[in-house]
Amino acid sequence: SSSSTTAASGAAGQKYQGVFASLRLILREEGVRGLFKGNFANCVRVAPYVGLQFVTFEYLKRMVSPRRRVGKIEWLVLGGVAGAAAAAITYPLDTVRGRLTAQGGVLDVKYRGVWHATVTIVRNEGFLSLYSGLLPTLLGVAPYVGVNFLVFESLKELLPRPADGGPPTASWVAACGGVAGMCGQTVAY
Repeated sequence: SSSSTTAASGAAGQKYQGVFASLRLILREEGVRGLFKGNFANCVRVAPYVGLQFVTFEYLKRMVSPRRRVGKIEWLVLGGVAGAAAAAITYPLDTVRGRLTAQGGVLDVKYRGVWHATVTIVRNEGFLSLYSGLLPTLLGVAPYVGVNFLVFESLKELLPRPADGGPPTASWVAACGGVAGMCGQTVAY
């Protein structure tokens, strides 16, 4: 994600030693609220990111092959392009989320929320700072989303269909999504 998160994690790496010790420290210093720091910003980012990803993928499929089925290699490439486009569009929200999450505890609050963080970053560092670290993110997102769509679309073709010929059940489609996500994560990260 953003370079601001990476930079902050270097300093925080000395403070936080392991998952459980870190959870205890956050609870002691910031309370339960500290466990969710940056979560609102993440939710604000994820909804448009995922929506854009799917809309872009479907649009690209129709644009590339309006009269025939899109092949597996095309699923991979178009998925990667869709993921990169969605990440690039929503990246400022990722930067803001990273900054909110990485700021100090209760006594060292630099940003009061998503809007305040955005305005402060742009005022102090310039608009382009919202895109700092975008290239490494795109290099990870494109293969992840490409593999995700490739596996998802491939598995959907194998799903059992109801006797009436309707679409597969939601639970089967969800299972395909879960497996696709694990495959994409494994390949890209």
